[in-house]
Amino acid sequence: MQILSQVDISRLTSFQNSGIVPELVILESVQDASEFIRTARPFRMLGRGSNSVIRPGVTETVLVKVSPDAVDVQVDGNTLTVGAGIPVNRLMQMMQDAELGGLEFSAGVPASVGGMVAMNFGCWGYEISSFLSSVQVVLPSGEAVGMSPEELKFGYRTSIFHHQPWIVMAASFLLTPTPRLEIRKLVHDRIQERVSKQPLRGKTFGSTFKNPQNGFAGQILDQLGYRGRDFGTLQLSDQHANFMLNTHNATFEDVQHAIESICADVSTRLGVQLEPEVCFLP
Repeated sequence: MQILSQVDISRLTSFQNSGIVPELVILESVQDASEFIRTARPFRMLGRGSNSVIRPGVTETVLVKVSPDAVDVQVDGNTLTVGAGIPVNRLMQMMQDAELGGLEFSAGVPASVGGMVAMNFGCWGYEISSFLSSVQVVLPSGEAVGMSPEELKFGYRTSIFHHQPWIVMAASFLLTPTPRLEIRKLVHDRIQERVSKQPLRGKTFGSTFKNPQNGFAGQILDQLGYRGRDFGTLQLSDQHANFMLNTHNATFEDVQHAIESICADVSTRLGVQLEPEVCFLP
């Protein structure tokens, strides 16, 4: 287990808002997770920070990450088991090595396996939970258990991990035998499609708002003229209105204020209640 002090937030999230985190705990094994969780310290899990904005200076709640090497990769027939700290680009390579396909829809996303599982990442009609056979979880007692997707209460961009102080350590995916080159081509195509439509090379946390029922947040923001709207230290992308960019060293409060302002405006003008997809930590 590593315990780091005074960590710059720019190292922890893709949005890179300004500030310092007093402490960061990195779990390097299931045993580390069991030992840490039994201390009963308030904590919040952080993946690669691709849908997170971190409040600096908070000491009451510690941020916790799982190392990419905390759990060994396993291939058993059509099941690929990987650690929660594995980033998407490594997951894509593991799929090619195992010649097992199905998760290519996530290619190009700067996320980790654990983060995608916890938020039930999805796009283009796919959700990560549809490919899960089980998830290894460390409970507050320190016990490591395997849980089925049905037990984890997956929904649209949510799961039981939003409500329980559990640690995701690994995920087992039931995939489809696919030739290596076919996976590689689909990964390449998905990345190109994503880059053409989303400002992924900028400092962004991905989708700002969840899609409301019977609609799309990006289209609503377009309708109200928010595409490219400048908020001083940040702006909504002129490539995709539902992506917020950190353009001038934005703070946690800048993001919070902009999102609250947009939600209030959309509610007043259209009667639609937008809900942030980005997570505010801790």
